[in-house]
Amino acid sequence: MKELSLTEHIKRAKQGDTASFAWLVNRYKSHIVSVAWGILQNREDAEEVAQDAFVKAYMSLRELTHEEAFYQWLVTIVTHLSLNRKKAIARRREEITEMAEEQGASRLAVASEEADRIVTRETVRQALRGLSEEKRTVLILRELQGFSYEEIAKILKLPLGTIKSRIHAARNELKIRLIKEGWHNDM
Repeated sequence: MKELSLTEHIKRAKQGDTASFAWLVNRYKSHIVSVAWGILQNREDAEEVAQDAFVKAYMSLRELTHEEAFYQWLVTIVTHLSLNRKKAIARRREEITEMAEEQGASRLAVASEEADRIVTRETVRQALRGLSEEKRTVLILRELQGFSYEEIAKILKLPLGTIKSRIHAARNELKIRLIKEGWHNDM
């Protein structure tokens, strides 16, 4: 039996073929989790958001007009869900901090979940964490996911000039942070 093409799997999934959609999930899961992790910096949250992104994609798959844009469409979904999750986490942390302060606690010690997950390239990851959310997001989409400036502009629904400016600023700031950490490499 002939193996189906990516486009055929997408077309079949749009028609309700769950096996083809499962094939798409298997093909893109690690990429989608990677995008979410880059934004959230937490593996469990990233996996949860990736799962939510696939559910949302499945529910709105019929809205996809160009099959060849499936991956970009999926990254758009996971990016927005990740940014929303990050905001929700920040709100929860603020609420917890406020509650602790109201109860007389001097400070709420919130341990960084990432510190428990030390992995290779920790210096680069720490420098990335130091970037603002906007800079980190565009840098991850460009450098780690390989999207063009135009694709990133579409994903984030921002002007192309804004994307170029943010990427340029993010690269410069990352380079400075890495040099301060003692990491010397041509960037």
